[in-house]
Amino acid sequence: MLGHYQDYYDEKSKAAESDIFLMFSPPWFSSYERTLLWVSGFKPSVAFRLLHESVGDELTDEQLERIAVVRKRTRNSEMDIEEALASVQEGVAAPMATAEIGSATEELKAAMLAVMRDADGLRQRTGMEVLEVLNPGQKVKFLGVTSQFWLQSRRLGMERDRKFSNKHKF
Repeated sequence: MLGHYQDYYDEKSKAAESDIFLMFSPPWFSSYERTLLWVSGFKPSVAFRLLHESVGDELTDEQLERIAVVRKRTRNSEMDIEEALASVQEGVAAPMATAEIGSATEELKAAMLAVMRDADGLRQRTGMEVLEVLNPGQKVKFLGVTSQFWLQSRRLGMERDRKFSNKHKF
């Protein structure tokens, strides 16, 4: 299962090289799924809520301490990535105003690709660090709840979009 996630990130990185903007607002996502996006994917700290839902009452004191360290490191990294993305977004205005759009767009693409890769790396590290803390049974429960969450989000979003589309046909 974890190999599939690695394949996903490898393919996502390749796709982002040809159109990074697509990764930040994927049209294949439902409108609900797009509301969950954080730097072209899920916010890594979501893992801690899913961990609590799946095995929170089974964690030992030692596991809780280790998870607290991972959570703090993850949150700090999330803030660093958010600052980097804000800097990229703020940096777009000046070149656009001076008509250097071509070079500015290429710089924007490169900067957004770097931020996306940092965010994807954090998502992967957070998941792996959480899994390292868990025993085999807890890992299965955590991965099951995580998969269910994303599948339910997809189903709910698609149903909502279908209902909205049927209700608002012109």
